Amino acid sequence: MPGLLDLVSKYESEADTTLAELSALERLLIDEEQRRKEEEEERLRLQKIAAEEEAQRKADEAEAAKLNIEEMSWEDIRDVVSMKENAAQDPNAVNDKNNDGSKDFGMVQVNERWVNKGLTSSGLPSFEFNNDPKSQYFGQPDTVYPKVQEYMSEKIPNWNMMSDEFRRQTMFDPEINYGVGEILYNNRGLAPWSTRAEIKEELQTNIRSDIVDSLVNNSMLGSAPKLEDIVSRINLDSSAISENLLF
Repeated sequence: MPGLLDLVSKYESEADTTLAELSALERLLIDEEQRRKEEEEERLRLQKIAAEEEAQRKADEAEAAKLNIEEMSWEDIRDVVSMKENAAQDPNAVNDKNNDGSKDFGMVQVNERWVNKGLTSSGLPSFEFNNDPKSQYFGQPDTVYPKVQEYMSEKIPNWNMMSDEFRRQTMFDPEINYGVGEILYNNRGLAPWSTRAEIKEELQTNIRSDIVDSLVNNSMLGSAPKLEDIVSRINLDSSAISENLLF
């Protein structure tokens, strides 16, 4: 009896061959081979889909592990900004060490130029107008300054009549200080704070910590993560981890 592959080859190559010319056994073998071929094609198709979905899952998890400051609200970052800018958490804190001679006030160290009408003690104007010679908006009205002024007018009676000295003192109120900080963050991101690099680093650390906690909890529930999953989700060097695991 011819081999199975010979029969299949005969079946596929001879156009005038009909099932009537084949024995019942030959037809059975050909049908079985065709079924196996279709099953293998389906298995490979599903395997490819599963691999693509797994790759996308890992990519999504890795992306989620990265800090995306644009997607974080003021509530998400406020406490970190406060701790980095004002480690003592003193609502009456004043920083007079700025390179330009201006001062920062309160819990998130709001620069006085956001609330002043006139000049600082070092002769700097308020932020009412853009005074950065390198900016394309130099000399134009700042878009955030009036938002701060509007907020303060809502919070403080006679705000527009107050001297700069009293304006600065209002920054010692934590609620108001945080409110101004939120306006700055929502419009300028972390740019208004000199500790922005430290703030980002702390926020990234917090994200990693949350992910590690999640991995530990899943492990305790019987879903132990793979090394590659840990690496992708907390941005570690897989080769370094593998080497450490050997000792």
